[in-house]
Amino acid sequence: MNAITPVHNSITPVIPTNTQSICALVTQTLEAKEKLAKKAPNKHWVDSAVLVGGDIFTVGYFALTTVSKFAPATRTMSGMIWATALCGGIAGVINILVALVSLKHSIQAFANGDKKLGYRLLWDFVVGLLLGTTLILSATALKIAALGAVGAFLAQPWVYPLLFFVCEIFLVLDLIKRERSVITQSDLASKICNETGKSSPFFDISEELSQAEPAGAVITRKMEQLQAEMGTAAALAAFRLWKAQLEQDLVGAATEMHRLKQEVEAWNHSLHVRSFQQGLYIVGAVLGTGFGISPKVLDTINTTLTATGNGIALWMDLFWPFKRNTPIVVPKVETWDSVYQEVFGTQPANGRPNLQQSDHTSSCLGPLSHLLESVG
Repeated sequence: MNAITPVHNSITPVIPTNTQSICALVTQTLEAKEKLAKKAPNKHWVDSAVLVGGDIFTVGYFALTTVSKFAPATRTMSGMIWATALCGGIAGVINILVALVSLKHSIQAFANGDKKLGYRLLWDFVVGLLLGTTLILSATALKIAALGAVGAFLAQPWVYPLLFFVCEIFLVLDLIKRERSVITQSDLASKICNETGKSSPFFDISEELSQAEPAGAVITRKMEQLQAEMGTAAALAAFRLWKAQLEQDLVGAATEMHRLKQEVEAWNHSLHVRSFQQGLYIVGAVLGTGFGISPKVLDTINTTLTATGNGIALWMDLFWPFKRNTPIVVPKVETWDSVYQEVFGTQPANGRPNLQQSDHTSSCLGPLSHLLESVG
């Protein structure tokens, strides 16, 4: 084992093993994850297009419905009826495709070990099929008299707010838990950011290594835990901080800590926006019970709330690929399998990553061809 001497007590190393090897593996995992994250938006552009299309036509459908509530005379206009039916039908079909996107990323989340996200997206798949079918029936009822009773039921002011709330129930519960953790600073991001002048205990992998667990697997799991708790961008920033601390780069560590806090702030902001969006659906579902409000006013309010909530979803799906309600799930890094080959274009020899592939590994000190031999 190599003893580590703290530099001016500013960084307290917590890894009682070959720090050079750990640093090399952290660097390799970081670079691989960065490349996967960079490729993800282009690789999954169809998914994003489906989500955006679903948002546009769903907003369009509810916007046209709102117009008809404000101006009842438009309900008998042929053009308005056809436009509303067309938007609703297309929105229904696309929402079924959105459900399939949720299923796809649910499978990836389970593969990453993020069971909470996996189960939530699986639920989104099931209820997404229900929502899509409901929109199709609602739109079709505008033109087919035989479905008039179905259309009348779906036109009740409480139906869609309640349906959207049910669709997002597990997301709401997850957001409540996350918001509480942020407020109390008990979330992982706050714990890491609040560690001033020393490495976070989260990065102490000595116990795992003492159980003869492969260092690569431990470090990969750390990355996935960070991604699950604070999103992809903040997870990458946290790994850059870890790398700088392993190198005992005081200036670099301070810089990366600042960047991490910025990414965490952006992640928390996305949580607040998503919570506000879900709050609109909740208010609509509650108001749908009546409260003595005029049916016309209530209908208009609920339709407006639902359209606004979907408008927020449109914004997130356009600009927040890793922070939206159905996020792009970046695959976990397996430095000795096909993902490594996809990222670096070569298979690692003997199941071990070839550290010479890295542009930054040299910062981990000295020749690295022999370093992994001391790590499981």
